[in-house]
Amino acid sequence: MKQSSKLVRTMIMALLIVPVLSLSCKAYALHEGHGDLDHVEALYEQYRQVWLRNEDEQIKELIDLFSADAALMPDQGAEIIMGRHDIQDYWFPEGRVNGTVVNFQHSIQKSEVKGDLGYVIGRYLLTFEVDGVETTSEGNEIMIARKMDGKWKIITMHWNAVQP
Repeated sequence: MKQSSKLVRTMIMALLIVPVLSLSCKAYALHEGHGDLDHVEALYEQYRQVWLRNEDEQIKELIDLFSADAALMPDQGAEIIMGRHDIQDYWFPEGRVNGTVVNFQHSIQKSEVKGDLGYVIGRYLLTFEVDGVETTSEGNEIMIARKMDGKWKIITMHWNAVQP
């Protein structure tokens, strides 16, 4: 009788421990996926922060946030800019920062990661000054990122401004 009660206790313990271990593994897996989402959202924020520095040294750091074959899709149906070199030429045609970003705010409306792809959909408010003229733009933006060699890179950035 002692052996049967010992067997019953062992089975009860096994029935209690297996679900707990299973939940722990699921929680770890969810945490790992959440970590990628945190990285994608941090990339979105890093993009904003680099623009606010307003110095020539920001150019390399900003362009390095993009994959080598990234696509930039500017507002108002402008031509798509492909690749880091052309993106740099689009934003910095003279090879230097030509204005000042006075204010750049953005908010995340939705974000998700599936495998090695992630995206952030958000709203932005941007004020910049060039040659003494201040311009404010507000609208929607989407950043699509891919995990490459363990690092998240922007593969597509698109924005559209609210028309005045």
